[in-house]
Amino acid sequence: MNQWIEIAEQEFVPVYHRYPVVLERGEGVFLYDIYGKKYLDFGSGIGVCALGYHDMA
Repeated sequence: MNQWIEIAEQEFVPVYHRYPVVLERGEGVFLYDIYGKKYLDFGSGIGVCALGYHDMA
């Protein structure tokens, strides 16, 4: 298991099941994990708070 997920499990209150992914960055409507896997950000309102978006122009 990833070290960041292990730390989160020790520090955060387990109020809901967490998806085992560590997000590294966001570009447009896509999020990328630490392994480079691309995800479509369906929760873009939440993603703006955590990762932010920027003008691609």
